[in-house]
Amino acid sequence: MKLSDRYITIAVTLLVIGTTVWAVPLWLGIWWGAGTVSTSPTPTPKPAPSGAASSSGTPVPVGTTSSSAWSTATYVRSYSGNSLNAPHLVAIRTAPHSADSYDRIALDFDQDSPPGYTIHYVDKVVRAASGQTVVMPGSAYLQLVFAQASAHDNNGNSTIINSPVQPVATQYNELWSYVLNGDFENQVSVALGLGSKSGYRVGEIRRDNGWTIYVDVLTQ
Repeated sequence: MKLSDRYITIAVTLLVIGTTVWAVPLWLGIWWGAGTVSTSPTPTPKPAPSGAASSSGTPVPVGTTSSSAWSTATYVRSYSGNSLNAPHLVAIRTAPHSADSYDRIALDFDQDSPPGYTIHYVDKVVRAASGQTVVMPGSAYLQLVFAQASAHDNNGNSTIINSPVQPVATQYNELWSYVLNGDFENQVSVALGLGSKSGYRVGEIRRDNGWTIYVDVLTQ
C-alpha cells in the first residue's frame, strides 16, 4: 500500500470515529428527553357564577347591590314583577354604622322581584287605613311606602315576627324609631322617626330567597 493510500485510510477512519463519538450523545439526549418534554396544560374553563345573569338580563345574581345617591328628595321605584306573586315583608332589621356616618334600616322581602316603593319626608306619621296620627320619637319623619306588597299571608297572619305595629325606639344617632303604619290594599308602609331631616339613600340587595331594601340615613 502506498503511503498516500495509508493516509487516506487513516483519515476516513478518524472521520468515522469522530462522527460516532458526537452522534451517540446526541441520539441519547433526544431519546432521554423524549420522556420529559413538558407541555402547557389545557386551560380548564371556569364555571359560570351561581345565579349569573343570562344574556336577557335575568335572573339577577345573588349578592347584587345597587343604591341611590344621598338626597332629601322623594325617591320612586316602579314595581316590575308579577302582581300574582307580590312580595311579602318578612323581616325588619336596624343597625348603626357610626364609623361610616349613617344609620340603616333593612327590610327583607320574599319572591323573585322587589316591590316598588316611594320614599319621602312627611310632616307627620298616620295609619294608612284609618288616618290616625302615630306619635313616635323623632323630629323629622321619613315615610316608606311599598307597592304590590303585603305584610300578612292569605289567612291574615303577619309575615313578620314581632310586627312593629307600635313604634320601636332604636336610640341611634339619627334613626330614632320606626313603625309599621300600614298593611292595606297591597301597600306596606313603614315610617322612620329621625333626629333631623337628613340626607338618605336607598339600595337593594339580591338574596337567595328574595330581596332586601335598605335605607341609610346620614348622621349629623
